[in-house]
Amino acid sequence: MSDGSSESGSSTWSDVKRVLAIRLDSMGDVLMTSPALRAIREAPGVELLALLTSPAGAAAAALIAEVDKVMIYAAPWMKASGTPALAQDEAIIAQLRSERFDAAVIFTVFSQTPFPAAMLCRLAGIPRVLMHARERAYALASDEVRETEPENGIRHEVRRHLDLVSRRGWAPAHDQLSVTVPETAHRRIAEFKLPKGRWAVVHPGASAPSRRWPPDHFVEALRQLTALGWSFVLCLRYHPSGAIDALLTDGTIGLYLGWVSIATAANAAAVLTAAGFDGFGLSPDAWAVFVLAVASAVGVMLAIVGKGRIAPAISLSWGLAWVAVGRLTGELISTPTGIAAIASVVVIVAVTAIIRLTSGAVTAA
Repeated sequence: MSDGSSESGSSTWSDVKRVLAIRLDSMGDVLMTSPALRAIREAPGVELLALLTSPAGAAAAALIAEVDKVMIYAAPWMKASGTPALAQDEAIIAQLRSERFDAAVIFTVFSQTPFPAAMLCRLAGIPRVLMHARERAYALASDEVRETEPENGIRHEVRRHLDLVSRRGWAPAHDQLSVTVPETAHRRIAEFKLPKGRWAVVHPGASAPSRRWPPDHFVEALRQLTALGWSFVLCLRYHPSGAIDALLTDGTIGLYLGWVSIATAANAAAVLTAAGFDGFGLSPDAWAVFVLAVASAVGVMLAIVGKGRIAPAISLSWGLAWVAVGRLTGELISTPTGIAAIASVVVIVAVTAIIRLTSGAVTAA
């Protein structure tokens, strides 16, 4: 293994029918592996794909349609497994042996060792093993790909796993994550009784750097979703425990959401102007009032959906207030626009305050 593209002990996989994928991490890791799992399952000749994963990972594995069978194992070399009994190791070896797998693919990140899992495969009689390895695996793996991370940069996990299976010529129809939402989840969402519309769930974070999306990508995604009329639910690992916690978490996103709403309205107006839009014969003041009315409606909607969240109302009101100041005292004087901006502020603040007081939301920002 002399470079990042080299591999050792390459074997014939043309007759592989039953494949075992091994990913012994948490739910997020399993989801990051789903495109590679799809590549295996779609490969010519493959009739069964089983996934050996942790108890936590099994919850995500159940949502991946390409996986035919899920096998659970709390591997003692993984940090979240504690100290499982020796009988568990013996049981999983016996179970793997009974499945008569033709090959196994071990998925890891660069900081993890594949060798315990490779030994597991050897004891289970699995003849072919594909994996990344920093040291030589010799008889433990039929196909080893040299580990080049982090020295030569860190790939996103999806890319890393797809690169691994591509060594066998396997490639998925597409490289998006695979998640099948069960009917029970649809019913649970219905219990929240969210207002009708298009909703997105936003979870801006991950425990491992290789799974994290850059923050500016989240900002841009939220900006586009808001511009398209989407509402979103922010997922936090912990609920805010008080006013300060809520201000630092929900408040930050709320301020951004409010500002994005104002910026979107302003940018839309600028784009239409640049495109030569003539306003269908209406005056600029009339269109300015219309845009402010839309911004006010967005503020009311955010107040209703957020049950009186303060942060979006503050940010929207601040932006609208500056519109009023600019049009009543600045170079581009427009009394109708200034009055409409002030009216929008009053409406947003009033609706937010009423909803907040009647709903008893005393800690949410």
